Amino acid sequence: MKKQLSNNIYLWDNKKFKNVWCLTPKNLYKMNSSDTVDYWKEFKSNFGPCGHHHYSKPVFNETSNLCVIEHRGQNGRFAGLDEILLYKKVNGKWILIAEKNLWMI
Repeated sequence: MKKQLSNNIYLWDNKKFKNVWCLTPKNLYKMNSSDTVDYWKEFKSNFGPCGHHHYSKPVFNETSNLCVIEHRGQNGRFAGLDEILLYKKVNGKWILIAEKNLWMI
């Protein structure tokens, strides 16, 4: 599993998701380089009310039936979390089987 870890940027393929829009680093750079006073007001006016979520590259076990993903989400100055998600492939579908909350505000 360690061999799968790297510091490279991993972009999710938004064509594989339903009802999800994947922001690119270019989208976020535009937001971060803005000189607005209220980041969240501008973020929500550009991208909607759902906040932003970061998902790590999935890390699989040897048989590729278990997967670990780190999820960080934020929906404003005082609403955020970081968690580890464990998925298992059951009958061809990935099922969330465990969540470990690392922090929450």
